[in-house]
Amino acid sequence: MLTHGNKKRILIIALFLVVVLGAYYIISALDLDTRSRRKKVSAQVNSLTLKFLTQPHRDDVLDEIISHLEGDYEFGRIVACDAIRRIGPRAKKALGLLMNAANSGDRTLETVAVRAIGSFGPDGAPAIDLLIEKVCQPGTDTAWYAAEALGRIGPPAINAIPFLQDAAESEFALSRFAKEALVILESHKKRKEEKDMPENADKSN
Repeated sequence: MLTHGNKKRILIIALFLVVVLGAYYIISALDLDTRSRRKKVSAQVNSLTLKFLTQPHRDDVLDEIISHLEGDYEFGRIVACDAIRRIGPRAKKALGLLMNAANSGDRTLETVAVRAIGSFGPDGAPAIDLLIEKVCQPGTDTAWYAAEALGRIGPPAINAIPFLQDAAESEFALSRFAKEALVILESHKKRKEEKDMPENADKSN
């Protein structure tokens, strides 16, 4: 026979379980950001990324990765950007979404989006103006990686040289990234000028 004390303990345990289960279902219903949700999404996107890297013909897998970038879950968008960075130019159809993410107002999302754009190399050229705008906002790691991305884009980004020269005089971290990008772009510019010189010389003769 249950004593009064035992009944009280059972009631307390029952109430505790109701509260815990209720909180779980509320969190699930509201689609809140939790550690377990982050872990699940991260594992899912990483698995898809590995699958695509080993089976690059699987457009359906790439589309599933990109779908996370289109979603409303901020952490999912961040993980998707990093996955696209790892994939590189083969994911260039996500460029428009990455440009939107780079203007999201969320510093972490903007940074990973800019890095992903840089991984496209010359295919990231449509984002050059956006990247220049980011470089002109010193004091953030988004600016650092925007400078790096311009260098990775290469010849199409030669017009960014004056902005990178200004950035090279800025705070240390941005200055380092800007100088590295300048080495690349100025080299491309020099080769272009040398290539054009014979043509111009022939015309003058």
